[in-house]
Amino acid sequence: MRALRELEPPDADEGFADVDHVAFERASPSRGARGVFVAAAAVEHVEATRSRAPHLVFDWQPGNKPDVLDDAVSELAAKVSGHVESALCPHPGGPPICWCRPPLPGLLLAFARVHGVDPSRSTVIGSSPAHRTLATTLGARYVSV
Repeated sequence: MRALRELEPPDADEGFADVDHVAFERASPSRGARGVFVAAAAVEHVEATRSRAPHLVFDWQPGNKPDVLDDAVSELAAKVSGHVESALCPHPGGPPICWCRPPLPGLLLAFARVHGVDPSRSTVIGSSPAHRTLATTLGARYVSV
């Protein structure tokens, strides 16, 4: 944002032969697979399904290790047919120092890239305003529990 504020866009009167102004448009991946991103706090509310989509259980728990989500992964894996794994942001509170703490999309985007998932075709199942914001950021469908 600082660069956007401080840099003046080029203009034709500066001696350029032509200046094309291209509006920002979020590019969608090449229509990858659907995925399901489940907040750890919402796992117990997910109903059994035959979904073969890859599932990610995610959470922010400062100072914890990723294995803290093992029980949630096991519970979800018993309810779905698709691959299930977890991702955890262990960073402390305060101003974000990472891209992985919800509502920032780092955990989900890393999972999506590895598994060929298109976030805009996916679903976020959550239980907080941060989860809703995360879904909106990704262009994903949001299901509140």
